[in-house]
Amino acid sequence: MLHVLFAGFLEFTWQRGDAPFAIVDVSDLAASVGMLRAEALAPLIDRPARLAASGVAAYWALWQRLRDENAPLRVIADGAMRSVPITQHDELVLSCANEEWWSAARVVGTALMADDERSRAAAT
Repeated sequence: MLHVLFAGFLEFTWQRGDAPFAIVDVSDLAASVGMLRAEALAPLIDRPARLAASGVAAYWALWQRLRDENAPLRVIADGAMRSVPITQHDELVLSCANEEWWSAARVVGTALMADDERSRAAAT
């Protein structure tokens, strides 16, 4: 999920161009703003941060590279977003299937949980 949010952030900075904007960093509280209750967000709204021009330029360069690669899939690995082939998760998904019939949603859900657990283990 984090890669989707980060990709959205990169596209937002790209579309804003030189127009100023402020951000509220909630990364130390939750993986997504949508996971926070309004009471947790309220005190943060009064403390927006502006990105330095060099920071915005770095995001633009990253997004330009990813757009130029035009890959069907992007992931965050080793702390950086990168393009990967569409087959990136095939082995994981297949490993979560078994001989018993499961719906595609169950297989994919199991794979997502396994990937999340693997990512959390790698982060610690």
